[in-house]
Parts: sequence; C-alpha cells; structure tokens
Amino acid sequence: MMKLKWSKPAAALCLALALAACAAAPADKDIAAPEFPWANGYDQTVAALEEQGVDFTADPGADGYQPSVRMDSGTLFGVDASEVILWFNTEGALTSVNAYVAAADRETLQANMETAMGAPAESYRPAMRGAALGGASYRIEVPQESILNENYLAWHSAQPLAEAWSEEQQAEWKASVKDPLVEQGADFASDTYQASGSWGAMDGYEGDSALDAFLQNSWEKTAELILTEEVCQVKLNRVCIPMV
Repeated sequence: MMKLKWSKPAAALCLALALAACAAAPADKDIAAPEFPWANGYDQTVAALEEQGVDFTADPGADGYQPSVRMDSGTLFGVDASEVILWFNTEGALTSVNAYVAAADRETLQANMETAMGAPAESYRPAMRGAALGGASYRIEVPQESILNENYLAWHSAQPLAEAWSEEQQAEWKASVKDPLVEQGADFASDTYQASGSWGAMDGYEGDSALDAFLQNSWEKTAELILTEEVCQVKLNRVCIPMV
C-alpha cells in the first residue's frame, strides 16, 4: 500500500557523501544490490513494489527535494532487512540504498555480498563532505589512513571518477555542484588544510580544489557494511549527474 509523505531536502544526501576506495573490485562484478538495480528509476521502483504488493511509503519529491521510497521491512542481498530507504536524484535515478540487518544474520549477509560483489576492498579512504567554515563554500576531506577494520567493510567500482569519467562528464558534474552554490554567493577559491576527526588525520580541500579531490578520491558505485553487536548497516551509493 502506497502513502505519500513530505520529502527530505536535496542537500541532505550531499552531506552524507562517503564515496571512495583504494582497492578495486573485480571488473566483472557490479557494485549493486540484486533487489534494487541501479537501472531502475523512481517510477520503475514504485511500479514494481506495487505489483509485488509491498507495503511502502513513496515520496515523489518536488521543488528541489529528492524522491524517496521507504519500507519498514524488505530483503537486501537475500537477507531480511528493516528500515529500507531508497533515495533518487531529482531526475529519478537511484542514488542510494540504506538498510539494517540483524547481527545474527551477519555471516550470511557478508557472504552474499561477497558473492554478488567480490571480495571487499583492502583499503578505503573515502572523500567526505567537510563542514563549510570561515566562509568556505565547498569542502572535501580525505582520511590519511584507511578507515577499514573487521567491523567496517567496503566495496567500490574499479576506477575513481577522475579516470572512469570523460572530461566532459567531469565538467558537467562540477557545474552541477558549483553553479547552484555560486548563485547563492559562494566563494570557490581553492585552498588546502589539515583536519582531524573520528577517522583520524584528514587532508582537506576547499573550493575548486575540493571538486578535483572528490573526483580523484571517489568511485561511481560504493557499498559499505558496518557491523555492530546488535545490527548491521548496509549502505550503497552511486554518484550521478546531477548529484541530487
């Protein structure tokens, strides 16, 4: 049964970016959840769920808000999941899948993810959106050390965006991020800085240099498995043009 609700601001997804890695997944393995193919946009996803009789909440988005689909329960990588949330950009392309799985299903979940996507990365230093401080309009921070451990696994596409995308695609992506901020009076002067946080020492980039740093340290598709004693969180993300 479908219900329509208010939507989440488009900026929210940008603040949650964590898309990069330093070891490639096998070339013949796609970084994707079998239940939610990236090729299925918002309309296709809603139609498929309705046909399957799934109970979900759909938000079509409007006025710069992102479309989303939420399910209290579902299946991800063949395992029962809860709080399944799908995010789409304003053109209807699927950009994010987030869900939770019981810790008791951890081994099955990880095994199924490895079957679908190959072995997890050996190192992972994702480009993360930094806080805009001191008049900075756009910041990217990259951990100096891998953030992976036995409870934090990651997968990603074979090449970073700076290598996988053409110059035209990179320019289009930069414009889709920069132009709206410039219209709001943002300053995109390039600069670098050092930062620290929960992931340790970070290399920071500001303005135009941050756009380059994102492309150099991000991949088109990533998946993360975050394990705790009670629950496993699964996050899949895809960088699209436009971002939101």
